[in-house]
Amino acid sequence: MKILVHYDQSAPKYHRVLLPAHGLQQQHGWEVKVTFDTPEQLFEDIDILFFNRLIAGTTLDTILGYKAKYGFKMVCDLDDHWQLGPDHVLYENYKKYGISEMIEEYVKASDLVTVTHERLREAASSLNESVAVFPNAIPKIDQFLVQRTPSQHLRLFWAGGTTHRNDLELLRRPLQLIKRDKVKLVVGGFKHNDPEWKEMAKIYTTDSAYNTAVIENLPVHEYYKVYSQCDISLIPLVKNTFNEHKSNLKILEAANIGVPVIVSKVHPYLGFPEHLVNYVDGNNTFYSQITKLIKDEELRRVQGAGLQAYCDRHYNFLEINSKRNKLFHETIQPGQVREIQEEARGVA
Repeated sequence: MKILVHYDQSAPKYHRVLLPAHGLQQQHGWEVKVTFDTPEQLFEDIDILFFNRLIAGTTLDTILGYKAKYGFKMVCDLDDHWQLGPDHVLYENYKKYGISEMIEEYVKASDLVTVTHERLREAASSLNESVAVFPNAIPKIDQFLVQRTPSQHLRLFWAGGTTHRNDLELLRRPLQLIKRDKVKLVVGGFKHNDPEWKEMAKIYTTDSAYNTAVIENLPVHEYYKVYSQCDISLIPLVKNTFNEHKSNLKILEAANIGVPVIVSKVHPYLGFPEHLVNYVDGNNTFYSQITKLIKDEELRRVQGAGLQAYCDRHYNFLEINSKRNKLFHETIQPGQVREIQEEARGVA
């Protein structure tokens, strides 16, 4: 069986199509081709076209023409909602170029849609009745085997992109209050030529060079190496409709390296055992949760190890990808997709 993966080296496509396809190749014998360009000859002998959101650099009509000619199936993955709120940094571009509408058309035209959780499945089901849930998961390979480096400071860590400016605002005052004689503020993903990132770095470091580190953005196949400097992962998230449809990847990333997390008590981060996750809500602030973990080394160790074990069990990459393999095989067979949708919904 052959899969053509559309990949542009972005983080969503890395986690949602490239890594799963690599797993299908390694564990299940699929033949995988990866491309960003879309010349017709690539589509001639494939069984599945696997992509995230839409296919850039061409039109849906062109892809559907190839599909009619060569008979492959289209699998569209969504890792968040296709409709952005006005406060999203990409809102104006999406509106200007009609990106949300294009994604909708790709979803409607696909033979199968895969999503990260049930809330997104419910949303996507309004466009396509063949939707299955495959949570994010981290494979135990390559960069994800990195270990933490020793440090004389306890490192409060956050990494991400410019879409999280409003989320970082939640940390502005708490981080100003933290005593930093034994604590270091580490932020990853920085881009020198991005004014938005410069403001984000100021927020996180409290505009100070004292016990702070700003780490340059790395290519997606190396990005996780920054977690070698993570002792406590801070995961702020503003509550809104768009964010509720994001995935819980940041908790999984922290769990993979065995560190505790302090996280906003909102979707998509709800549902984890509360003895393993330090939720921030009306009774527990970021400042109080940070202070608690700074003072308690044993709690940090127990929570980090416990969260790692929990995610290894409930978000196991190999198990999730085995179910993806089964559904992909059945998608190729006409009339078989709906028979295992209920099973795929409960994959976590």
